[in-house]
Amino acid sequence: MKKEKGITLIELIIIIALFSVMMVGVLVFSTQAKTRKEVDLESDKIKSVVREAQNYALTGRGIVQSGCEFFEVSWSTGGSNYFVKSMNSASGDYTGCSINESYQLEYNVSFSNSGRIVFKVPHGNIITSSSVGIKKTDDVESCVKITSEGLVVNKRDSC
Repeated sequence: MKKEKGITLIELIIIIALFSVMMVGVLVFSTQAKTRKEVDLESDKIKSVVREAQNYALTGRGIVQSGCEFFEVSWSTGGSNYFVKSMNSASGDYTGCSINESYQLEYNVSFSNSGRIVFKVPHGNIITSSSVGIKKTDDVESCVKITSEGLVVNKRDSC
Protein backbone atom coordinates (compact mmCIF):
# COMPACT_ATOMS: atom_id res chain seq x y z
CA MET A 1 0.00 0.00 0.00
CA LYS A 2 1.13 3.49 -0.83
CA LYS A 3 1.52 5.93 2.08
CA GLU A 4 -0.32 9.26 1.66
CA LYS A 5 1.49 12.51 2.37
CA GLY A 6 -0.28 15.44 4.08
CA ILE A 7 -2.25 16.19 7.22
CA THR A 8 -5.56 14.83 8.40
CA LEU A 9 -8.67 16.88 9.06
CA ILE A 10 -8.24 16.46 12.84
CA GLU A 11 -4.68 17.80 12.67
CA LEU A 12 -5.87 20.80 10.66
CA ILE A 13 -8.65 21.56 13.18
CA ILE A 14 -6.16 21.38 16.07
CA ILE A 15 -3.77 23.76 14.28
CA ILE A 16 -6.58 26.25 13.59
CA ALA A 17 -7.76 26.05 17.24
CA LEU A 18 -4.23 26.69 18.58
CA PHE A 19 -3.74 29.59 16.18
CA SER A 20 -7.11 31.09 17.25
CA VAL A 21 -6.21 30.89 20.95
CA MET A 22 -2.88 32.62 20.26
CA MET A 23 -4.59 35.40 18.27
CA VAL A 24 -7.13 36.05 21.05
CA GLY A 25 -4.22 36.39 23.50
CA VAL A 26 -2.45 38.87 21.23
CA LEU A 27 -5.65 40.93 20.77
CA VAL A 28 -6.31 41.11 24.50
CA PHE A 29 -2.72 42.12 25.23
CA SER A 30 -2.65 44.77 22.48
CA THR A 31 -5.96 46.28 23.69
CA GLN A 32 -4.64 46.52 27.26
CA ALA A 33 -1.36 48.03 26.00
CA LYS A 34 -3.28 50.62 23.96
CA THR A 35 -5.40 51.58 26.99
CA ARG A 36 -2.27 51.88 29.17
CA LYS A 37 -0.60 54.06 26.52
CA GLU A 38 -3.63 56.38 26.32
CA VAL A 39 -3.74 56.82 30.12
CA ASP A 40 0.02 57.42 30.23
CA LEU A 41 -0.27 60.03 27.47
CA GLU A 42 -3.01 61.92 29.33
CA SER A 43 -1.04 61.66 32.57
CA ASP A 44 1.95 63.27 30.84
CA LYS A 45 -0.30 66.08 29.55
CA ILE A 46 -1.60 66.78 33.06
CA LYS A 47 1.95 66.76 34.39
CA SER A 48 2.90 69.32 31.75
CA VAL A 49 -0.05 71.60 32.63
CA VAL A 50 0.79 71.45 36.36
CA ARG A 51 4.40 72.38 35.54
CA GLU A 52 3.12 75.23 33.38
CA ALA A 53 1.07 76.63 36.29
CA GLN A 54 4.10 76.25 38.53
CA ASN A 55 6.18 78.20 35.99
CA TYR A 56 3.50 80.92 35.85
CA ALA A 57 3.90 81.32 39.61
CA LEU A 58 7.69 81.40 39.31
CA THR A 59 7.67 84.05 36.56
CA GLY A 60 4.53 86.00 37.53
CA ARG A 61 3.06 85.51 34.05
CA GLY A 62 -0.24 87.20 33.35
CA ILE A 63 -0.43 89.22 36.53
CA VAL A 64 -2.49 92.29 35.56
CA GLN A 65 -2.70 93.71 39.05
CA SER A 66 -0.68 93.19 42.19
CA GLY A 67 -3.37 91.03 43.83
CA CYS A 68 -3.23 88.16 41.33
CA GLU A 69 -0.51 86.14 42.94
CA PHE A 70 -1.87 82.59 42.97
CA PHE A 71 -2.18 80.05 40.16
CA GLU A 72 -4.59 77.12 40.43
CA VAL A 73 -4.99 73.85 38.55
CA SER A 74 -8.42 72.29 39.25
CA TRP A 75 -10.43 69.23 38.16
CA SER A 76 -13.56 67.24 39.16
CA THR A 77 -14.30 63.54 39.69
CA GLY A 78 -15.69 61.81 36.62
CA GLY A 79 -15.05 64.84 34.43
CA SER A 80 -12.61 65.29 31.60
CA ASN A 81 -12.01 69.07 31.86
CA TYR A 82 -9.30 70.73 33.93
CA PHE A 83 -8.35 74.37 34.31
CA VAL A 84 -5.47 76.74 35.05
CA LYS A 85 -6.52 80.08 36.54
CA SER A 86 -4.84 83.01 38.21
CA MET A 87 -6.40 84.18 41.48
CA ASN A 88 -6.35 87.06 43.97
CA SER A 89 -6.36 84.73 46.96
CA ALA A 90 -5.78 81.08 47.71
CA SER A 91 -9.51 80.72 48.42
CA GLY A 92 -10.42 81.34 44.77
CA ASP A 93 -11.19 85.01 44.00
CA TYR A 94 -10.59 85.40 40.24
CA THR A 95 -11.60 89.09 39.93
CA GLY A 96 -9.28 91.02 37.61
CA CYS A 97 -6.94 88.09 36.92
CA SER A 98 -6.16 87.27 33.32
CA ILE A 99 -5.18 83.59 33.19
CA ASN A 100 -8.12 81.26 32.54
CA GLU A 101 -7.11 78.25 30.45
CA SER A 102 -9.06 75.04 29.98
CA TYR A 103 -7.88 71.60 28.89
CA GLN A 104 -9.65 68.33 28.19
CA LEU A 105 -8.71 64.68 28.63
CA GLU A 106 -9.01 62.55 25.50
CA TYR A 107 -9.53 58.82 24.75
CA ASN A 108 -12.45 58.52 27.24
CA VAL A 109 -10.05 59.02 30.13
CA SER A 110 -11.62 60.70 33.18
CA PHE A 111 -10.60 61.96 36.60
CA SER A 112 -10.95 59.50 39.48
CA ASN A 113 -10.87 62.25 42.13
CA SER A 114 -11.50 65.97 42.57
CA GLY A 115 -8.98 68.51 43.72
CA ARG A 116 -6.84 71.52 43.09
CA ILE A 117 -3.22 72.53 43.19
CA VAL A 118 -2.36 76.14 44.07
CA PHE A 119 1.02 77.82 43.57
CA LYS A 120 2.02 81.24 44.95
CA VAL A 121 4.03 83.98 43.23
CA PRO A 122 6.99 84.67 43.22
CA HIS A 123 8.65 81.40 44.21
CA GLY A 124 6.08 78.87 43.02
CA ASN A 125 5.45 77.65 46.56
CA ILE A 126 2.78 74.96 46.86
CA ILE A 127 -0.14 76.35 48.90
CA THR A 128 -2.68 73.58 48.28
CA SER A 129 -1.82 70.24 46.77
CA SER A 130 -3.82 67.20 45.70
CA SER A 131 -2.85 64.15 43.71
CA VAL A 132 -4.47 64.02 40.27
CA GLY A 133 -6.00 60.60 39.62
CA ILE A 134 -7.09 59.55 36.13
CA LYS A 135 -8.45 56.29 34.76
CA LYS A 136 -9.92 54.73 31.66
CA THR A 137 -10.99 51.43 33.16
CA ASP A 138 -10.95 50.16 36.71
CA ASP A 139 -7.66 48.37 36.16
CA VAL A 140 -5.83 51.11 34.20
CA GLU A 141 -5.15 54.17 36.36
CA SER A 142 -2.45 56.77 36.81
CA CYS A 143 -1.67 59.37 39.45
CA VAL A 144 0.14 62.70 39.09
CA LYS A 145 1.68 63.88 42.37
CA ILE A 146 3.75 66.85 43.52
CA THR A 147 6.59 66.06 45.88
CA SER A 148 7.43 68.28 48.83
CA GLU A 149 10.35 69.60 46.76
CA GLY A 150 7.94 70.74 44.04
CA LEU A 151 8.70 67.99 41.51
CA VAL A 152 5.75 66.82 39.42
CA VAL A 153 5.78 63.02 38.94
CA ASN A 154 3.35 60.41 37.71
CA LYS A 155 2.82 56.91 39.05
CA ARG A 156 1.07 53.95 37.43
CA ASP A 157 -1.35 53.39 40.28
CA SER A 158 -4.42 54.88 41.88
CA CYS A 159 -4.22 57.94 44.11
